[in-house]
Amino acid sequence: MKLVPYRLLLMPAMVMAIVSSTAVRVAPASAQEVSPQATVTSGRLTDIERVSNEALRTEIRLMKLASGFHAAWLKPDRWKSWRLFAYKMADSALTNAGMTTIAASRFQYLDDPSQAPRPYLKAGHIVNLTAASILVGGTLTETLLDRIAERRIARNKQDPASALNEFVRLRGKLDDLLAERKALVLNDSNLTQSQKGIIDADGHVLQDLRELASREFYHAYSEVAQLRCVRDTANATALFSAAAAGYMGSLQSLLSVANRHPRQTGVAGLGFITAGSSVVVTPLIVKLGGSLARKRAAGILERNGVTPTPPQEQFDLHRARFEQAVSEAPPSERSLLKAIDARNTIYKLHNEMLDARDHDRSVLRHKSKRDLAERLFFSTIVGGTNIARGSQLVVAGFHYGDMPKENFKLVASASTVFIAGSGVWMADNIQSKVREKLLERRIRVGKLSVHGRLLSDLEDLQQMEDQISVY
Repeated sequence: MKLVPYRLLLMPAMVMAIVSSTAVRVAPASAQEVSPQATVTSGRLTDIERVSNEALRTEIRLMKLASGFHAAWLKPDRWKSWRLFAYKMADSALTNAGMTTIAASRFQYLDDPSQAPRPYLKAGHIVNLTAASILVGGTLTETLLDRIAERRIARNKQDPASALNEFVRLRGKLDDLLAERKALVLNDSNLTQSQKGIIDADGHVLQDLRELASREFYHAYSEVAQLRCVRDTANATALFSAAAAGYMGSLQSLLSVANRHPRQTGVAGLGFITAGSSVVVTPLIVKLGGSLARKRAAGILERNGVTPTPPQEQFDLHRARFEQAVSEAPPSERSLLKAIDARNTIYKLHNEMLDARDHDRSVLRHKSKRDLAERLFFSTIVGGTNIARGSQLVVAGFHYGDMPKENFKLVASASTVFIAGSGVWMADNIQSKVREKLLERRIRVGKLSVHGRLLSDLEDLQQMEDQISVY
C-alpha cells in the first residue's frame, strides 16, 4: 500500500488550527450571551484539552527519542563496508595464492624433496602469514573505530543507558499528565453525554499511544543491543580464526621449513583445524550472541516497565470509537474541543507509521533467516576445507615427519584442498559485495532503508509536535 506523506496529511489540520485559533481570538462573547454553567463547563474542558494536548506532545517526544536513538546506531558507514571487503578480499586472494604456491612447490619436488629450494618452500607460507596478518590488523582497526563511534554517540546522550533513563523520565511525565487528565474528567459533572464519549475514547487512545511508544523504544533498544553484540562477536571470531590460521598455522608451517622440523607441520595442522572449526561455527555463535544480548536487553527494559506487547488492535478499536464519537457529537459541543481534529489527524499518522514499521520488521526477520542459511552454507565450505587441510597436515607432521616424500605428498594434497576453499571464499566476498551494492541501489531508489525511514519519521514527528503546539 502506498502511504501518503505525513506532512501532506498534516496540512489540512494545520490550516484548521490557524482558522480555529483566529476565530477564538475575534469571536465576540459578552457576559449576557454566555451562561455561568457554560462558562464553567468551557473552562473545565479547556483544562482537559490543555492536558490532553500536553500528553500527546510528550508521547510524540517519546517516539522521537526512540526513533533518534535507533537512527544514531543504524547510521550507515559506506567506507566501513568497503574496508571490510578489502580486508576479506586481500586475505582470501593472498591465501589462495599462497596455497597454490605451496601445492606447486611440493608437487614439483615430490620425487626428490631434498632438491627443493628452501626460499621456494617458504614463499607460500609467508604469503599466507601476510594474508592472516592483514585480516587481524583490519579487525583490530575496525574494533577501534567502533569504540570511537560509540564514544561520539555517548556524547550526544544516545548511548543505551542515557536513552533509557531519558525515556523513563519522559514516560513518567506522560503518566502524570494522563493521571491529571483522568482526575479532571472525573471531577467535571457538567459534561454532556457526547462530550463524555469523545473524552473517554480520546483518553483510551492516549493510553494506547503510551504503550505503543514503549513498544517502539523496546524494539529500538533491543535491536541496538543485538547489533552491538553481533558486531563485537563477529569481530572476535574473525580475529580468533585469523590468528589461529596465521600464527598457529602458517607461522608454524614456515618454521617447520626454516628450522628443518617436519614434525612442526603437525602443530600447524592443529592451528588450521582450530581456525576452520571457528569459521564453521561463527554464524551460529554470532546468532546466539545476538539472541542472548536481546534477551538481556529485554530484562533491563522489563525491569523499567517497558514491555513489547502493544495494544495495536485495541488502538484501532479505540480510534474508531473516538472518530465515531466525534462524528456523532453536535457541532456546538464539538467546537469546545479546539484541538480535536488535529489530534485525530496525528492519531491516524501514528497508525500509518507504526503499521509501516511492523511491516519492515517482518521483512527484516525473513531476510535474517535467509542470510543465516547463506552464511552457514559458505562457512561450512570454507571452514570445512580448512579442517580437511589441517587434518592432513597433522598426519604429515606427526606420522610422516621422517618420511619426506610422504610428507610432501600430504602437504601438497592439503594445500590443494584449501585452494578450493579459499577460492570459494573469494567468490563469496565478491558476490556478497555485488548483492550489497545492488540492494543499496534498490533501497536508494525506493527510499526503503531503515535508517532513511527513521529520519523521515523524525521529520514527521517534529511536524506533529509543531502542529499540536499551536493549541
